[in-house]
Amino acid sequence: MKKLFSLLFVAMTMVSLAHATTFTFNDTISQTKDGMTVRFALGAGQSVPAYNGGFRLYAKNTITVSGGTITSISIEFTKQGKKDYAELSASVGSLVSGGVSTSNEDVKTDTWTGSASKVVFTLGASGQRVVKSITVVGTGAQGDEGGDEGGDEG
Repeated sequence: MKKLFSLLFVAMTMVSLAHATTFTFNDTISQTKDGMTVRFALGAGQSVPAYNGGFRLYAKNTITVSGGTITSISIEFTKQGKKDYAELSASVGSLVSGGVSTSNEDVKTDTWTGSASKVVFTLGASGQRVVKSITVVGTGAQGDEGGDEGGDEG
């Protein structure tokens, strides 16, 4: 009986360590919350990601999410222009596209799943997308700043 309670306690502790952290953005190119960091960067692109009610990513820009053990990431996109769709790819794990937003109110979500301490998302070779929010699920590593992966922001 004592072993059963000990195992249940350990299992509940492990489950409670994973949590969701939601990032909404202002004009800050990198944010850290709950030991998780989200950073927008130029990557191999020609234009620096820009904030205008959401972070606009241009062709070949990157988003780096890092810290602890990440098990899922949801990226919400809205439409704010004529070239608002480009495929997103992930450096590790599995990414499922939510499709193309048809208006600013039509939020689409790309969902990543896996297990990693860092995931780099890269926008396709043409087009752009506007990030409304990012929700990261995992166990954060306090003090992890995420590094410079993905290139300069400007």
